[in-house]
Amino acid sequence: MNKFAKIIALVIAAQVMVVVGLVSVFTAITAAPTLSTTEITPSAEALADIPADYLAAYQTAGTKYGVAWTTIAGIGKAECEHGRYQAPGCNPPGTINELGARGPIQFLGSTWDATRTAKDLDVAGTPVPDGQEQNGYATDCDRDATADPWNIDDAACATARMLKHNGYDTSPRDAIWAYNHSDTYVETVMGWATKYDGGRALANLTGSTPTAARAPPATSGSTPGRRPKARGPWAGRMCLTPTWSCFE
Repeated sequence: MNKFAKIIALVIAAQVMVVVGLVSVFTAITAAPTLSTTEITPSAEALADIPADYLAAYQTAGTKYGVAWTTIAGIGKAECEHGRYQAPGCNPPGTINELGARGPIQFLGSTWDATRTAKDLDVAGTPVPDGQEQNGYATDCDRDATADPWNIDDAACATARMLKHNGYDTSPRDAIWAYNHSDTYVETVMGWATKYDGGRALANLTGSTPTAARAPPATSGSTPGRRPKARGPWAGRMCLTPTWSCFE
């Protein structure tokens, strides 16, 4: 290759590098921000509202399963006010509500462990291995060899695991909706998640399926907020206690 050809080749190579660099910069600037499971700093409201042990549990669960901890925290807030709500199933420990929901994030006995019934009082026991969610979501996140829905570490991880199983990576909003078939519930959870991360959650959790394309609404005669007949591995899962009701 003569000297002139070498110069031309170097010029072309330099131009290609510049173009690649500009594309990379443009992509970084224009890419939609994501809710990193490890980089979301709790807002002042999160620090004021969420007990320290619950916050740690939400963050650990989010990191373990690749789910924004703020989403888990939003669910924990909606369910039992981060363990503070005084009603059967939320408090005192060991109780269940009328459908069998129990613990700080309100798992039915049968959702925790598919070999048990919804209203079995004590379903703490052997964890269900990851990848076998058809058998339940019993998770041992504090490594005490017992998966206990009353343990916030275990319950938070089970919640993250359920969200992940229901497609959180593809559509976080739809994963929340699968958790409870109510668009109002999704917005409630997202509202709290937004407050807990300083206003970024609603902008980031996109990919929601239009309501009309989702599963059919509750049967006629039901009131807004009731979910349809339970289907799938989360069947009968949710019983929102402070402001919601539980329905089969």
